Amino acid sequence: MDHRQLNTFTTVCRTRSITRAAAELGYSQSAVTSQVKSLESALRVALFERRRDGVRLTAFGERFLPYAQRLLTLADEARGALHNNGALGGTLIVGAGESVTTYRLPALVEAFHHRYPDVRLSLRIFRDGRALSALERDEVDVCLLSAVDEPAGDFHRKDLGDDEVVLVAAPDHPLGRHTLITAADLAGCRFVIAQPDCLYARILAAEIGGAAEAALQFGTVEGVKKAVAAGLGAALLPRIAVADLVAAGEAVILPWRAAVPARLYAVWTGKHEGSRELDALVTLMSRTSREDLRLVS
Repeated sequence: MDHRQLNTFTTVCRTRSITRAAAELGYSQSAVTSQVKSLESALRVALFERRRDGVRLTAFGERFLPYAQRLLTLADEARGALHNNGALGGTLIVGAGESVTTYRLPALVEAFHHRYPDVRLSLRIFRDGRALSALERDEVDVCLLSAVDEPAGDFHRKDLGDDEVVLVAAPDHPLGRHTLITAADLAGCRFVIAQPDCLYARILAAEIGGAAEAALQFGTVEGVKKAVAAGLGAALLPRIAVADLVAAGEAVILPWRAAVPARLYAVWTGKHEGSRELDALVTLMSRTSREDLRLVS
C-alpha cells in the first residue's frame, strides 16, 4: 500500500464513481482503476463491486475504509511533525519551458515566497516535451506546461486555464489592415519562430499547414520578438510574452485566433502526492487571482 493508492481508494469511496474520482484527482480513469486493482492485489480482497451506476464497497471495503482514512491522517501528522511544527520548508524544483519560465513564473515565485518564505523554489528550463521526461526521472518535482492536449501518462495534473496565443507583427504589417484574418490570408505571409519543435510553431503549422516550414528561426522567444519588431515577419506567441512589445508600440496583435487553444497545466507524479509544499504551490497556481500571478493575461 502507498499513499496514492489509499488516497485514490478513499476518493472513489466518497464519490462512488471511478469517473468522478479521476476528475477530482486529476488522473485518467485507467490510472484510478489500476491503483484500485493494485491495492486489492496487495490486500488480496475485492474492495469494490463494479455496477452500471458506479461502484459500491464490498464488506471488505467497508471494513478497510476507516483504516485507510486513519493511515492518511497519520501520514499527514507525520509530515507536519517534520516541518517545524507545521511550517512549510525545503526545496521544490519546478520545470517549465522558456516562455512559461520567463513570463509567468517570476510573479508566481514572488507570490509564493511571500506566503511561504522557508520554501525555496528552484526553476529548470526545458525544451518542449522534455520537462515530462525529467519529471519521470524525478529530476523535477512539478512541471508547469503550456500545451494543446492534456499531458498523457500516469501523472497528477491541474488545468490552470487558457494560455492565450496571439498572432503579432510590426505595426505597418499589411495584415494589420484586415478586420478578420483567415488561414487563406496567411498563405503568403512570412513567419518567424523560435524552434520548429516549439509549441507555438507546432500550433502555427497545424493551423495553416506547411506555411510555417519556411519560417525564419531565431532560437528563443525574445529573439522572435525582436525579429517581429524589426518587421521580419509575423509570429504566434503567448499574449503575456508580447504585452511589453505591444505596449511600446513595436508590434500589434493581428485579428486572428487559433482554432485549437493552448492551456496551462501543473503536472506532478504520485511520488510527490501528499507533499504539503507541492500542494501549497499548486493551490496558489489555481486559486490565486490570475491577474495577481499573471498566469494568463
